[in-house]
This record gives sequence, C-alpha cells and structure tokens, in this order.
Amino acid sequence: MRSSLNPLDVLHASLVAAGVGADTPLVVAFSGGLDSTALLFAACQLQADFGYHLQAVHVHHGLQPAADRWADHCAAVAASLAIPFICIRVQVPVGAGQGVEAAARKARYAALATVAARHVLLAHHADDQAETVLLALLRGAGPAGLSAMGDVSVPPSHPLRDTLLRPWLSLSREVLADWAQAQGLHWVEDPSNQHSRFDRNFLRLEVLPLLARRFAGWRQSLARSAAWNAEAQHLLGELADLDRASFQAGSAWPDDPACLPGRVGEWRALAPARQRNLLRCLIQRRGLPLPPALRLQAWLDQLDAADDRLPLLVWQGCALRRWSGRLWLEMAVPALPPQMPALRWDGVNAAEWSMPDGQVWQVVPWPEAGGSRLLPSASPSHPQPLLTHPLRVDCGPLELRWGGGQGRLQMHVGGPHRDLRKLFQEAGVPPWRRTSLPRLHAGRTLVAVPGIGTAPDWQAEWSAPGWQLTCRAGA
Repeated sequence: MRSSLNPLDVLHASLVAAGVGADTPLVVAFSGGLDSTALLFAACQLQADFGYHLQAVHVHHGLQPAADRWADHCAAVAASLAIPFICIRVQVPVGAGQGVEAAARKARYAALATVAARHVLLAHHADDQAETVLLALLRGAGPAGLSAMGDVSVPPSHPLRDTLLRPWLSLSREVLADWAQAQGLHWVEDPSNQHSRFDRNFLRLEVLPLLARRFAGWRQSLARSAAWNAEAQHLLGELADLDRASFQAGSAWPDDPACLPGRVGEWRALAPARQRNLLRCLIQRRGLPLPPALRLQAWLDQLDAADDRLPLLVWQGCALRRWSGRLWLEMAVPALPPQMPALRWDGVNAAEWSMPDGQVWQVVPWPEAGGSRLLPSASPSHPQPLLTHPLRVDCGPLELRWGGGQGRLQMHVGGPHRDLRKLFQEAGVPPWRRTSLPRLHAGRTLVAVPGIGTAPDWQAEWSAPGWQLTCRAGA
C-alpha cells in the first residue's frame, strides 16, 4: 500500500472527489517546472483508470531569454507522453499598477480560460500555499486574501466556468521532488526563482527556511489559518446576501447591469463594516479586483455628499460611482479626445470604426421582412444594437458626431424637437456615458441617438429593410 503522501494517490482522490469520469476534458497547466511536470506525469498515469481526455497547456510569457526553449521542452515532454499540447503566447503588461508576478498570473489565467475544459489542474503545493498566506498577511489582506488558494474553486471571471483543481495543496515541494526524481522525470529550472527581489522568492529563500528551523508543522499551521479564513469569508458572503435581500425590490436601475442593488439611503442604513463587506462581495462576484481598503472607505464616506457631487473611484480598469441615488460599478472606459472628429457614413454600405476608447461602432443592415427584432447582447464582445428604431434603408449619407448633450431631437410625428440633455435625463443615461455616445446627423438635423430614439421621418418599418447602429468591445 502506498503512503498517504504519495502524489499519485492524492491526485486520484482529488479527481474522484471532483467527479471526474470518462470523457471528461482535463487541462494541466504545464510550465515545464518540477511541480507541473510531476502533475502532468501523474495525470497520464491515471488516465486509463478514469478515461478522461487530457491535454497540456503551456503559457508562453516571453519574460525570460529561455522562454522559447522552455516551450520546446514542454512540447517534447507532452509528445513523449502522447498528450495533446497547446502553447499560448501572451503579452504581460508592464506598469499597469501591479507587479510583474501579478500581471503574469493574470495573463496566465486569461490564457487558460480560452481552452475548453471541465477542469484545469494546477500544481500548487503546501509551500505555495504558505507563501500565499504570508504574502497576504504582510499586505494587510482580509479574510478573502488570507483564505489563500482553495483546492477546488470556480473563478467568477472565468468565461467557461471551468473548475480549478489544486490536488497537491497538502503536499510539500520536498515530497513532490522526491517522487519526481523516483519517476526519473526531467524539468526546467527558472533562474528568476533564485532572485530575492521578488516578494514570493524572498519568502521562499530567506524567510521560510528560518520558520522551518523554529516551528515544526509550519505549513500545516498556515494551511489551517487559510481554511479558517475561507470559512469566515463564506459567512461574510452569506451576510452580504442578507443585506442585499433587505433592499427594496426594484431599487436597482432597470436593465443596466452596472447599477448595483439598493438606493444610497439603503446603503447608508447599513453599518460601515457591512457597507464595506457588501460592496467587496459585489465586486468580487463580478470577477473584478478589489480596490485598496483605504480608498474604498474614503469613497463610501462620500455617500452623504451633496446630490450634485459624483464621487468616483477608479482602480485597475474599474470604476465605482454614485449617481442618481444609486451605486454604479463598471469597467472604466477611456475618455474620447475632446474634439473627436465626425465619422462619415455613405448611407449605402455597412461600415465599421474602431474608436480610441477601445469600442467598435458599426452600421449594419437591418433584417428583411420576417427578421426578428435585435436585442442588446449580454456579452460585451458581441455587437449590441443601440437604436430604439432602425433607420430607413434610404436614409442617405449621415455623420456620427460626439459631444454629449448638444442638439434637439424629434421623438414623435408632429411632436416638438426636444433638448437632448433632457432626453438623456429622462432615459436615465449616466452623465459619464453621454459623451461616448454618437449622435447621427444629416447636415444640421439630428436624426438618431443611441438609447434615446430615432426621429420619425428617418425610421424604417420593422418589417422593412433598414440600418442599425451597433457597438461592441474591441479585440
């Protein structure tokens, strides 16, 4: 009988607990280092027992001179095991308000999210877990950060909702190294792992050896602390659900996912700690990074600000606002140039424009008779029809102009031309979005505005061909 510390037995138990069976698609995140090499080999050993489909995915960060050689090594190892291999090259952003390690990790998970699988196997072990707990503690993290890594988790931002499995969190690196050597495995060594300038490496090289000399079972102790914090975080999530349920039904802005539940008065009725807890939970459940605690509290302190104030918190591409008695959370869109030039459309052919703010605007044909009415897509990567009524097929040349609330639009046959600012207010279009919405003009005549309306003389019949304006996120 094998020891309970045998990595193969531990992986087997983890796969059984996760419900892995025949034809289950599995991915091993394969860096080529000791840990992931051992995991890929172990997964190969168990493939016949379970009957799952296994593939190895290597994320090529390009951060090391030897990165190409590592990718070649990984491809060769996968070939020797007769395992399908995928290499994904990524660009790691530098200077985006996060360290290289964090940026590389984010890019790695985004790459793994593009591969179809039921489970993604990661080779994190007990030493990694201990480092994660200590780093979180030194950075002043709360229960969520101190929960460290779970052995089974589903990232909120993962588009495929694949489960991340970390079967070896109970095993030390020493155990894995002994097992890998006994199997005759070969792996690459990342020289940057010996550089103490990285926080995690500093803990691994300088701090943890000292702890090991003084405190027996230090890995297990830190793992228990992580488990207790994970339990506390779960309870905080349940408390957030109770607070959210206490808000009046319908208090969120209709049909706008950026508007958070509850009116400002309902948020203010919560104790400060519960305000922070609910807001953090809502942010995390959308798969967004948490803002710094002090900045988040400073923003919450502005809930009592005068109604004409627009408190704003921006961090890591996210934006949190208070407007019209509600809280708004969405990705921060770069501002367009102050003098955004008009875009000309000939009125005959479909057209597409890539904007400085990363959005892509299109004029596309409206379906012929019998076509269904298009509705906005829930995914920002797909075009979202924005005109409340399609344009006539013979509308002629038009211009797309920017500038916010200038202009007057006729909304009904025989009706007056109404001020666009008033129409924006009545439609509930937040002020920060108004300047990013184009206005369609025929000469001096305002023809249509996304989300507001189309002038009656320019409207197509729903059963007739016409044109629709769409928007989607850029690549």
